[in-house]
Amino acid sequence: MEIVDGDEQAALNKVVVYGMPYSLRIVMNTSDAPQHFRVVNCRAHDATHKATVQLTNWNGCSLNYNLFSDFVYEENHATAQLPTMFRFPMNDVVQFECVMIICQDQADCNVSHFRNHFSLPAVILLLTDPATLGYRCPYG
Repeated sequence: MEIVDGDEQAALNKVVVYGMPYSLRIVMNTSDAPQHFRVVNCRAHDATHKATVQLTNWNGCSLNYNLFSDFVYEENHATAQLPTMFRFPMNDVVQFECVMIICQDQADCNVSHFRNHFSLPAVILLLTDPATLGYRCPYG
């Protein structure tokens, strides 16, 4: 997983600027035949893990488009946009973590194939209802 600047050209060091746009890119590094994958259950937390915000659900859909977009999938990577880098109060560290589901083929990555294999997190912080933004995640 890497954070790249707004134009997605170069991976950045670990220092980013609050309020600037970035992309979160997850790359499948494999020398074998290309594998299909889905990125789900992304969250951000501070260094102490005391403050957490859920960014995507277990289907991989964004829970707040003001913070984090849905992932766009290409051959060996998935990219989500952070319109503006956010931070937690009283802490300058933001750590991102996501679950990557590996699929045998593209059909196996459809939500209906793995939806029942996971339970939803107990707490989801939903700041903005995505339905009010006129966009619906294809996996939701």
